[in-house]
Formats: sequence, C-alpha cells, structure tokens
Amino acid sequence: MKRIPATEAKVKLSELLASVAADGLPIMIERHGKAIAALVAPED
Repeated sequence: MKRIPATEAKVKLSELLASVAADGLPIMIERHGKAIAALVAPED
C-alpha cells in the first residue's frame, strides 16, 4: 500500500484517484505520520 502525506494528497487528489481506479491499489493518506484516510477502489 502506498502512503502519502495529506498535504500532497490535497494537491494531487485527481491523480491519486486515477491511480487507484487504474490499478486498484489502495493509497493511505497520513497526517503527522499517522493514517487518517485511505483511497480504495469500489471493489474493495
């Protein structure tokens, strides 16, 4: 699972959504090193 800081996720949200839709691999969004959310494909 790929991990990405919340600040980067905010800037690249569209790109991250496209990535999850294309390959189905979830992305964990972190703030201060702690997981706060995850982007997952609808099938998951």
